[in-house]
Amino acid sequence: MTLPDTIHLSFTSSRSAVRRALEKLMQHLQNHAVGEEERGRIQLVLAEALNNIVEHGYPGAQSGPIELQCTLTEAGLDLVLSDCGARIPRRVLLPNPAPPPSARSDNPPEGGWGWFLIRELSANHAYRRDGDRNELRLHIPYSGGHIES
Repeated sequence: MTLPDTIHLSFTSSRSAVRRALEKLMQHLQNHAVGEEERGRIQLVLAEALNNIVEHGYPGAQSGPIELQCTLTEAGLDLVLSDCGARIPRRVLLPNPAPPPSARSDNPPEGGWGWFLIRELSANHAYRRDGDRNELRLHIPYSGGHIES
């Protein structure tokens, strides 16, 4: 395998489009011998981040573009998510502890479990707003034994 290896995915905001994009990415990572445990972590982080864009960036019946760039390196996966949805509220991006178990519900507040998981399972978080465009950068490090033999 030659690294780094980058895949670009572009799709319109919807839960079904997010599922299809994640399936494509997981197949790509499996083809590059990324282990099952690592793929699971990557999928969890991306599902949380992409579904936040769909739900909060393009609320209601709004729809818009989402772009995902994933670069596979020896140390992990570098991700760039971009969209033209609503700005991510500053309070959501600030580190905060996990919500208490009693706060679990089918409709947790924004900045709750999803952002906690994203922060816990990824590193090098960087967000910027450029005009009407959001860009979120994350790195998901391998926890060891990432490439299957």
